[in-house]
Amino acid sequence: KESFQSIDSLFSLTKQQLDSLQLSGQEKSNKQLPRLSRWYDAVLKDGVDLDATMDLLESLPDVECVEHITGVSLPSQPLFGGGGGGGGGIDTPDYTSQQGYLEAAPSGIDARYAWSLAGGDASGITIYDIEWGWNLHEDLEELEGSGVVILEPG
Repeated sequence: KESFQSIDSLFSLTKQQLDSLQLSGQEKSNKQLPRLSRWYDAVLKDGVDLDATMDLLESLPDVECVEHITGVSLPSQPLFGGGGGGGGGIDTPDYTSQQGYLEAAPSGIDARYAWSLAGGDASGITIYDIEWGWNLHEDLEELEGSGVVILEPG
């Protein structure tokens, strides 16, 4: 521990919440999913040998993966996404005319028809986005808290 400036959980949710998400995802997908409650952000003190520390961590039986991440910088303000919701930046241009995939086959997937079917409007669906620097698009701002879960690491 004397080599580390800090060791923090990568996600702000509790262990119980992360484990619950993992179990729910495994039940729905029938796949083994990673235990996000065991993901950490470790910052080394100045002068500590990075390669030797990574080798040491990788040799531990409970450690599955060690990655060196550098040069991460978060945007101070999104370029797009201002959309009247207070997200900053400027409004995203209207690209509706270029969304041919919304049309029926053969040019699209007939999304407009799918929206009319039970469940086609995505009610009851939860979106999880886990990343740094999330800027909620103005189309999703009204959904925040009702099916959109934003998880920023840390």
